[in-house]
Amino acid sequence: MTGLAELPGKSNYFIGNDPKKWRSNVPKYAKVKYTSVHPGVDLVYDGNQRQLSCRIDHFLVADSMSWVCKLL
Repeated sequence: MTGLAELPGKSNYFIGNDPKKWRSNVPKYAKVKYTSVHPGVDLVYDGNQRQLSCRIDHFLVADSMSWVCKLL
């Protein structure tokens, strides 16, 4: 999983009583890419006006096709 298009600001997660599990200065990203979710297939999630969308990139030989799906 890879963050793409870093956004300004950071997030902090201080959940529970165990400081080892706390996270601070966590970067925010506009998109998240999952590489090789299936051989030759990458998946990119992004948010647009409070809606989550994804793009599935599928590569066959030298041909590249891209689909866009909206998650409800």
